[in-house]
Amino acid sequence: MSTKLQRQAAFEASFLGFLHRQFTAPKPLPAHTDLTGQVAVVTGLPRLDIAILNAGLIETRFTVVPATEHEVTLQVNYLSTALLAMLLLPVLKAKKARGAAGPPVLTIVSSDMAYKAEIETAGPVLRQLDAPDAFSGFDWYGKSKLLLMLFVSKLAEQVDGDDVVVNVVNPGMTSNTAFFRGLPTVLAKPLAVCQWLLARPVHVAATTYVDAAAARGAESHGAFLSDWTIKPFPKMYYTPEGAGFRERLWDETMEEFNFAGGASVISRLGRGRALV
Repeated sequence: MSTKLQRQAAFEASFLGFLHRQFTAPKPLPAHTDLTGQVAVVTGLPRLDIAILNAGLIETRFTVVPATEHEVTLQVNYLSTALLAMLLLPVLKAKKARGAAGPPVLTIVSSDMAYKAEIETAGPVLRQLDAPDAFSGFDWYGKSKLLLMLFVSKLAEQVDGDDVVVNVVNPGMTSNTAFFRGLPTVLAKPLAVCQWLLARPVHVAATTYVDAAAARGAESHGAFLSDWTIKPFPKMYYTPEGAGFRERLWDETMEEFNFAGGASVISRLGRGRALV
């Protein structure tokens, strides 16, 4: 990761950075970008060009998923999305089309709220989001998206970018969606005003997905994209404490995925090695 991006991380975490992102003009997509032939379903298809994972929710109450015993924001925004991303990698690699202009792309949707997330870098990771005492819906959303960004950055290191491009994208605050539908009126009304003032239209936000999944190449492998360009990861990513945190997060997450044979999936994704 470049030193230039590291220097930009503090600005991206500021309110001015947020405003700059929201009002950045959309990047024109290349004239040759064509999604009409892309495959959208995995099972039974001979090729798979693009997969976009876009799960996300904000909860107002601490809720545990009985099947996993994890808090629901952690489960949906992080664990379930990370599991699907890991399981899709060998599918994308195996279904790479002969003669394709580029490798398949796995794009995972995160959020710039990860820039503001505060999380303890020492000790266990996942249990922090399973603790009800300090629960806050918006804080948990930002933390879960931070975990997702860190996991994907590590996941991208497990596969050659010539086989599958793996990246993370932020669409920015977007208007006319049902994302805040579960919030009480006292929160929903002020947010509606903020969206009216600052949010991007859906059709503009959607172009960030197209940019990440269809208009990018190997330069975006393992990168965080926002506002139609490569952006820095949150500041902690560039610190020794953040590096240790990422490794513990990876280890804890892979332990969670033992039931799905996570270690075996990863071992078959070594750079340059064919799947068996």
